[in-house]
Amino acid sequence: MAENFLKDAKYQEKLLGIEISILGIIHQKERFVIKSHALQLENYSLNFLEQSFSIRFTLKITQMRP
Repeated sequence: MAENFLKDAKYQEKLLGIEISILGIIHQKERFVIKSHALQLENYSLNFLEQSFSIRFTLKITQMRP
């Protein structure tokens, strides 16, 4: 879907990355969602991202502020 979305992008060669936000408690080292109330997920592996996009991804954890 990402490739299809970007195929007509005017400045595609300048694109540095795509960010995907996941609201929940993430285990950074093991790369899985421990719990996400918003997505109704528990113990869900994020390895599908590598398989879906055929690229290695960097997991960046940002703490939400109340």
